[in-house]
Amino acid sequence: MRFNIPLDPLSKGENKTRKYPLLRGVRGVFSLIVFIIGFNVQAQLFEQDSIPQYDFIRYDLNRLSVKDSSTLGPFFEKLWVIESKDSTKARILHIGDSHIQAGYFSGKVRECLHNGLGCGTRERGFVFPYGLAHTNGPINYGAKYTGDWKGFKSSSNITHSDWGLTGISASTKDDSTTLKIYSNNHTFESYRFSKVRLFYRDTADAFKVSLTADGIDSVAITMDDFGCYKTFDLQGISDTLYFTFTKDSLDLESGFILQGIDLLSDFPGLSYSEVGVNGAKVKSFLRCQDFNAQLSTVNPDLIVVSLGTNDAYNINFDDSVFYYYYDSLIQIVKASAPEASIILTTPGDAKRYRKTLMKENIVIRNAILKLAKQHNASVWDFFNIMGGYGSINKWYEAKLCSADRLHFNEKGYHLQGDLFYAAIANAYNDYTAERRVKPLIIKEGVDYDKLISGIFTHDPKEPMFFSHYLFWIFFSVFFLIYAFVYKNLKARSVYLFAISLFFYYKAGGFYFSLLILSTLIDYFIGNRIFNSSEQGTKKGWLTLSVILNLGLLFFFKYTGFFVDSLNQVLGTDFKAYNVFAGLGNLFSSGNFDVTAIILPVGISFYTFQTISYSVDIYREKIQPVKSIFDFGFYVSFFPQLVAGPIVRANEFIPQIYKEYKLTYQDFSRASILIIGGLFKKMVISDYISTNFVDRVFESPLKYSGFENLMGAYGYTIQIYCDFSAYSDIAIGLALLLGFSLPLNFNKPYLSTNITDFWRRWHISLSSWLRDYLYIPLGGNRKGKIRTYINLFITMLLGGLWHGAALKFVIWGGLHGVALAVHKGVTARLPKISDSKNLILKFLSWALTFHFVVFCWVFFRAPNWESINQFFGQIIYKFDWLHIKNYLSAPEYVTIFTVILFGYISHMIPDKFELKVQQIFSNKWWPSVGVIGILTIIFIYQFKSSEIQPFIYFQF
Repeated sequence: MRFNIPLDPLSKGENKTRKYPLLRGVRGVFSLIVFIIGFNVQAQLFEQDSIPQYDFIRYDLNRLSVKDSSTLGPFFEKLWVIESKDSTKARILHIGDSHIQAGYFSGKVRECLHNGLGCGTRERGFVFPYGLAHTNGPINYGAKYTGDWKGFKSSSNITHSDWGLTGISASTKDDSTTLKIYSNNHTFESYRFSKVRLFYRDTADAFKVSLTADGIDSVAITMDDFGCYKTFDLQGISDTLYFTFTKDSLDLESGFILQGIDLLSDFPGLSYSEVGVNGAKVKSFLRCQDFNAQLSTVNPDLIVVSLGTNDAYNINFDDSVFYYYYDSLIQIVKASAPEASIILTTPGDAKRYRKTLMKENIVIRNAILKLAKQHNASVWDFFNIMGGYGSINKWYEAKLCSADRLHFNEKGYHLQGDLFYAAIANAYNDYTAERRVKPLIIKEGVDYDKLISGIFTHDPKEPMFFSHYLFWIFFSVFFLIYAFVYKNLKARSVYLFAISLFFYYKAGGFYFSLLILSTLIDYFIGNRIFNSSEQGTKKGWLTLSVILNLGLLFFFKYTGFFVDSLNQVLGTDFKAYNVFAGLGNLFSSGNFDVTAIILPVGISFYTFQTISYSVDIYREKIQPVKSIFDFGFYVSFFPQLVAGPIVRANEFIPQIYKEYKLTYQDFSRASILIIGGLFKKMVISDYISTNFVDRVFESPLKYSGFENLMGAYGYTIQIYCDFSAYSDIAIGLALLLGFSLPLNFNKPYLSTNITDFWRRWHISLSSWLRDYLYIPLGGNRKGKIRTYINLFITMLLGGLWHGAALKFVIWGGLHGVALAVHKGVTARLPKISDSKNLILKFLSWALTFHFVVFCWVFFRAPNWESINQFFGQIIYKFDWLHIKNYLSAPEYVTIFTVILFGYISHMIPDKFELKVQQIFSNKWWPSVGVIGILTIIFIYQFKSSEIQPFIYFQF
């Protein structure tokens, strides 16, 4: 059996209909679709945190020196397994002095690791209850104890040598003491434990140790072969432990020495443990008798050594002795954990007694570089990164350093942690760069059940939209079935209505029922308007349509906003109540939350479409559709359903009753629009967003005024590429299905005045507001003052349409004022507004463009505080002197290049685009598939770790 789809190839300016078998007719479409769904990023990128900028820090040097893949490769391989498969564990042990013991530097590193890796740091790892030894330590876990405990440090001059891995121990001779260890993490989720190792010394075997835990019924205890630790297996998971130490012996001199605790879990992921000793030199850890045995037991995959500051501080520093001690420590580390990767960090610049710069740090740095090369270790050269010799003065001036010019303050340590994490993250990204993009279709072990369920069930965390590979699987199946029904207009409408409802369910969940409700209401009201003979009755039905549609829109979009505003003004505590959820609970098990009002996807778009249907019937521009399926198809047509273009009834409904035709020219245009839309969305918009714009707007104070300004320029092109991409893909998909949607964008950033901008930007919305709001308000027919007021009201409501927040109202109000001003200037100075002078046109363009950029800041910023910070940085902290450095910085070169490319692509002349379409509209049309293949491959090289939804989905 063969099925035919009519194609109208262009030949010498005439359309000639020829019939092709189904597989020939749609092969171009499927060549495009197959490669769109054929590639998928497997794992999340290990992204670095945003880092505060200071002119004295050498960000360009912030990297790890890596000899070859064997240096950090084993550790990175484990990270890759964790990231891509969410299995196995990787353990980091950070050894150091007071910089580490304070916990601010290491705490920031842990936080960055937790947020940067897909499954986070799921295990707390090795700790010491520093309070037990009467000294300071990290605050992200808590410890409370009873009894008399004495603390000992390996950095002290005492002869006691029963230290373990931490270099600190606590000893008691009391008959009974207790220790409580609990999660006390204020930066990210708490840790829970399922296994605990207690490292200790009890030479007389005089103490009994017991453990209980919150929520745990029983604990199994096992002893290791060497008698230096006990393992407690919790029969479950807990975040709070209670140790009891009871002396069984009558020997008053027998004591119990606690050396450390390893808090373990069964979760896959990363653990980061820090062991620091105040005043520690390299030889301090050589004095620890149980250091190598406990290091072997902990068995880390990466060992970081941050020592040398206290060695340099010693006025009798001897470089040969230091080299000998450091070499000995590395040899012990490698013998105890032979599979572990090693990172050595150079000590930062410092002063001795707050007066004299320590030149010894330079000698130590050179020694560490030499030892790293000798032992195949990586180096993080913090001495040079922080600015080199004398940079401690600049850190102090920037309020990053303590008064002793030796330690940092909390802010300084957090900056150090950011830098260290960024160096690791960049090295890891470089190591795994080539394996990040893999074919989904040929991948072994594909979970087809999950794939099928992903197609047919709604996942609120991952809605289906055009840049998601599941959409193209959906569309390919849909388009194949479409070949059976496209000739029968009634069957086509029913099929497209059903498919559109399914698409809306995938994008917005059970709110597709709201779409059905709007369809029923306006189909009924449209017929009543048309069949009513009296004008008053017609107007009554029209009014009812507008009230019901805007009522639904207001309820879901603005209820929370107005209730909160009312509470602020009146000092009340009213709560919004979701009536629809309450009704749903009457017919279900009561699972709907009546306190939450969630904005249905695309409600702003299809509400305006249904209103235009009623208004156009009232204005006698169209007649009602022939069936409710035709109307449902118009309202829910899936290519433009959730983000436009807004399609008016008088433009679209007549197409429902036309036969399907697809010319070579239409196919060429559709393919180019789809490919170009995916490119704009995934290569330009998503890349700029995730790598720059989102970070700047989230924390403007972390960036200079120049960077904030570039963030505004970046968002300006991002939102254009994002929104116009959706419109382009929607128009292209509609063309493949035989329908024409209106142009929605026409190079808006080339506008020379604000009126021209709104003729080019979101054309379907601006024209809708003009015809259905501005003109009914009186337009320009009731005098100049009323015209200006009407413009202001129209744009004010247009801003409110975008979102229930004051910032959107101000954004719309600013544009309203600008439109009124332009209209007034045009009326008073028509010669200037129509001038052909190139200088005046350029100045007019520059003013218009930067006004639009200025307004976008209000549109994008998350809150008023961010808006004030954003403009404050630009006005007061622009940092003119370092613009050249920003433009040449490796981390910014690619971002700024993509931003520039976005603007250049925006300026491509229409003639060029038409020429490309003509080239592929005749005999070259099959090559569109090849171009599609190459483009999709390129697109997925830029694709961010997680698929980014379109910006206008929230409206």
